[in-house]
Amino acid sequence: MKLFFLSLFCFCKCVQAQNKTVVDSLLADLSAQKTDTNKIKTLSELSFFYATNNPTLSLQYANQEKKLAGIVNSPKFLATAYNDVAIAQYYGGDFNNALLNNKAALAIRETLPNNINLLISSLNKIAIIYQETGNYDTAAVYQFKILNLAETIKDESFIGITYNNIAFIYDNLKLHTKAAYYAKKGLEIAIKTKNSLEIARGYGYLANCFSANKKYDSAIIYHQKALFIFKQQGDVGSTAAVYNNLGLTYRTNNMIQAGLASYLQAYNLSKQINNRNDVAYFAANIGNVYIELKDYINVLKYLTEAKKLALEVHNKEILKQTYIGLSNYFF
Repeated sequence: MKLFFLSLFCFCKCVQAQNKTVVDSLLADLSAQKTDTNKIKTLSELSFFYATNNPTLSLQYANQEKKLAGIVNSPKFLATAYNDVAIAQYYGGDFNNALLNNKAALAIRETLPNNINLLISSLNKIAIIYQETGNYDTAAVYQFKILNLAETIKDESFIGITYNNIAFIYDNLKLHTKAAYYAKKGLEIAIKTKNSLEIARGYGYLANCFSANKKYDSAIIYHQKALFIFKQQGDVGSTAAVYNNLGLTYRTNNMIQAGLASYLQAYNLSKQINNRNDVAYFAANIGNVYIELKDYINVLKYLTEAKKLALEVHNKEILKQTYIGLSNYFF
């Protein structure tokens, strides 16, 4: 199973290493602020800051933000609060609730004027969750809606990001020619706009296409390019996703031990940020590798964990792979 890399313009304002100075400054602002409106804005910043690397803490700040937004009774702030709660839940692997809160944010934003950018943002988050849970047809409907809106306002950044998301969908539908087409279009825009994270996503999707076409050397090179950028940006979730996809490339090329090592890197990184959905993905992959290695103790350990987490986050695709692995184990 492959994972994709988040379209970061929608999920967080920036992805950065945890910077104590920034946090201290935001916390000082929060303590000094006398109005709920300013506190809401600072809580939103804190929630965004921690989203990728500490989703539990991010959710705490987002829930405080939501409570205050309800008191202020501002639709705009309340939509942002639902959005921030959903982001934290997404990174924590709680996709069902993230989807509900994203849809709540979207419902409010649809009533606000001059709001196309935020509509795109909410639509994209919903599409991403459908992508992650294997509902690719539904995800595609949302992504092409987003592309139409982005083209209407002629926003190159949104267009490029959406190209990458469409590339991901086609990749998972095994339509690799179409996937490569959109990945190249997305990469072209990312390079033009100097968006390093979208460049990394483009590299990752092209790597997947190379791997699907059995061009493993090229796939590994492009995975490594993506890995370098995500590590440099401190994006733990996407770094884990690259290790997973690199592991699949190694495994497909009969480099089983190298594949296992990459899967374990992905698994451990996702454990660090407590992303249950990704941990389930990686545990399922690891368990299935151990079947090939006939290491049956570890097979049961990882597949049991994958099954438990897949049920918790309601991810049918992971559950399917886990049951296939368990079937192979028992029979």
